Amino acid sequence: MGLFETARNGTLFLDKLDKLPQYAQNLLQEALQENRENIRLIGSTHQDLKKRLDQDYFDKNFYYQINTHSLHMPALRNFRDDIPVIARHLLGKIVWPAEQLPMLSACAIAKLKSCHFDGNVAELESVLARAYALNQPEIIQADHLTVKVSHVFRPPEIDTEMAEMPLLDYLEHVEKLAILKALNKTQQNKTAAAKLLGVSFRTLRYRISKLGLSKKLQ
Repeated sequence: MGLFETARNGTLFLDKLDKLPQYAQNLLQEALQENRENIRLIGSTHQDLKKRLDQDYFDKNFYYQINTHSLHMPALRNFRDDIPVIARHLLGKIVWPAEQLPMLSACAIAKLKSCHFDGNVAELESVLARAYALNQPEIIQADHLTVKVSHVFRPPEIDTEMAEMPLLDYLEHVEKLAILKALNKTQQNKTAAAKLLGVSFRTLRYRISKLGLSKKLQ
């Protein structure tokens, strides 16, 4: 059990426990009973393991050995308002080590919020990675996102004044609103606001100066 040796005095995470074949369950059960490496085991699954147990797929001893504590994680679609923050965090991982983090347009955010995401965060990350790899955009637009929506997608409405703005002015306006909203939400804490926006503190400070927001924040 090389994994147990690697995780000695630490934590071993096993994804998709419901996919473990019987022989692997038996090996893990033996290793856990001895636990010579002093590890903590955390597992995840999309299935109800109790039902799998009733179907004789899971070994009963193994099930009760690993089911010390269980935690139910709600689906991503139950947290639609958090999707922009999660998406920005994932984009930071996707584009690393590049410093310039692509922005999500208002339409792109609306489209992501319209998705069902059966695959949860992993599916969201895949959608964003595909959009970035195929387009390399500074701003990810709705048509860059190849994803099924759970209901009819309608772009957010724009008032008449904004609709008549040149594109760059409109994007600058949206960016200002996003920054001000993040700063207001974090009580003017720029470090926390940068984290919320999915950008570095240095990038946020530069954009505040570039967009002429410094005086408004004094």
